[in-house]
Amino acid sequence: MSHSKRNTSRAVFTSYERELARKSWTSTSARLNRESFLPFSACRLCLETAIDPVSCTHGDIFCRECALSNILAQKKEIKRLDKVKGQEDRDAQERQAQLDAEAHERAVQAFEMTQSGLDRTRVGRRGSWWKR
Repeated sequence: MSHSKRNTSRAVFTSYERELARKSWTSTSARLNRESFLPFSACRLCLETAIDPVSCTHGDIFCRECALSNILAQKKEIKRLDKVKGQEDRDAQERQAQLDAEAHERAVQAFEMTQSGLDRTRVGRRGSWWKR
């Protein structure tokens, strides 16, 4: 028995299934025609005819104004992301410093209790430390 949800994993299809597959696989809506392509002189950003056109090394054509505004927008976004990353890094360093300070304080307390003769493993009836 097939584990597929649809009955298409078998090698043999019914005529109904074959007709459905033919309709979905050979649909004309997926074909690209002339209206689907941009004209050669169209700006790749605003999709209008390029005004004062400039080209990149890949051959794409842009309006000069569109290209400059896009570059400025990208620079602003990069700067914003750098600020966010810097803030996250500072927060992570502060959290790590706080955790290190707490671990150091616990180690000092454990050392002092061991030096004073108290055993940290046994706790008395009221929660006080017993001597060894």
